[in-house]
Amino acid sequence: MRLILMGGTLAAGLFVCPALAADCPGNPDALGTSRTIAVDPAKMPRIGSMSYPQTLPLEPKEVVLTFDDGPQPKYTAQVLDTLAHECVKATFFIIGSLAKEYPDWVQREARAGHSIGDHSETHPRYIDKIPVEKAKAEIDDAARHIESALAPTEFKMAPFFRFPGFRHTEVLDQYVNKEGFAAIGADFPADDWTFIGPETVLKRALDRLERRGSGILLLHDIHQRTATILPRLLRELKARGYKVVQMVAADGAPAPVLAGDATTAPPPETTETAAKGAAPQSVASTAAAIETASKAASAPQPAKDAPKAAAAKEPDAKPSQPAVAEHRHIAALRRHTTRQAEVKTYTRNLRDSPD
Repeated sequence: MRLILMGGTLAAGLFVCPALAADCPGNPDALGTSRTIAVDPAKMPRIGSMSYPQTLPLEPKEVVLTFDDGPQPKYTAQVLDTLAHECVKATFFIIGSLAKEYPDWVQREARAGHSIGDHSETHPRYIDKIPVEKAKAEIDDAARHIESALAPTEFKMAPFFRFPGFRHTEVLDQYVNKEGFAAIGADFPADDWTFIGPETVLKRALDRLERRGSGILLLHDIHQRTATILPRLLRELKARGYKVVQMVAADGAPAPVLAGDATTAPPPETTETAAKGAAPQSVASTAAAIETASKAASAPQPAKDAPKAAAAKEPDAKPSQPAVAEHRHIAALRRHTTRQAEVKTYTRNLRDSPD
């Protein structure tokens, strides 16, 4: 599979597009999206300081919002509603099997003006450890299913790929770039995939952004805690003078040239069927890998405090399938001993239900 990029770009690999309209219907005090920044994978193939030497050349107090692992209808709906209320545009990195399961939600994200990227077919636990051909299939199969989901619309998938758990290798980086994708990491996380309360998620996102001054924020649209804090996060960004920048494909949406039928199933050993209404359970098992990267992403100075996150009691399972999946996600996370770097946390923050 090779992505065709249309038109020319600046030598630096990025073309800064005009700012979006300041008007936000029904919300004159909205945060809004200040501008778009277009990425040409041929000029800037690897982005995000948690994984690579380069990141986006953002101005001080600019932030790019990214959401992984969806769509998860119950929570993605809340995230999309919040973004729409604030007229904020983000990038959603989609799981291919969920794009196949919920194509209408991928379409809704695209129609709302958000960028759509590839996040692998099944979010394997260790994409860097499985056979290379299987890892390549994870990338390609997800792209097919995302493109198939978008087919009824005029929108195309952006040439952006994010490695599950940020687990990448030079071989896989080269493959992603050869296929025409930019490998997109992040600059700092909010740790919203861990079993912590919404208040802690909000604090970590803001503290790490304040320390960096700008950057690409990693969030997930498959958790209630993320949906819960997002309205406050956006309002706090507005209050602190931050501006949201949307990452888009250079010179319009690229057209992927895919080999094979979009409905072709991946090899059985690479397929993990996602439960209806649930994110793949393997998402949880990459928490330790991302947490390791988050330590290096937080602040330039050494951390003074690095306490371990306290475990909270698991709420009773709810009858809905998304909630069941969330409980499985949390159970898997409990197997990891997570060290929280740079941001001092307090156990009383966990009084807030992490869903």
